[in-house]
Amino acid sequence: MRIVRCRGWLVGMLLGVSAGAVAAQTTSTPANIQLLSFLAPIHSVEDPSLREAPVTVFLDVADQSLVPAICELSPRLRDAFMEVLHSKPIPVTADRKLNTAAVEPMLLTAANKALRQNIVQAVTLTSGTQRLSGASSRSRALALGCSKIQ
Repeated sequence: MRIVRCRGWLVGMLLGVSAGAVAAQTTSTPANIQLLSFLAPIHSVEDPSLREAPVTVFLDVADQSLVPAICELSPRLRDAFMEVLHSKPIPVTADRKLNTAAVEPMLLTAANKALRQNIVQAVTLTSGTQRLSGASSRSRALALGCSKIQ
């Protein structure tokens, strides 16, 4: 119980929410957050001239009340993602598609490390740019875009 209180306090300090709100995280509404698209490093064996590709990142969080605080830290998240992607670029398959599944677990670790707490449950990386709150897949159609929240 002591660890939970300390953890709630730490999350509250980092994200500006109360410890009670963090404890109530299990009963809150989950949310999808769409970050702004950016150019990510890629690695193609067949075409070495390909060096960057546009990607869009979606974050799954357990508590919708944390979305504004996470969006406020989106530059820190993007820096963490770029650090990971520069050390391990996104591989390109033989049919010239990005193998985003190869780097998503590393991006999840980087996101939680950048936020200094395990708040993000999943990171989904999609190829290409996406309109804010208008993703092509049905599960991401209601994603909250950070620029629309601020």
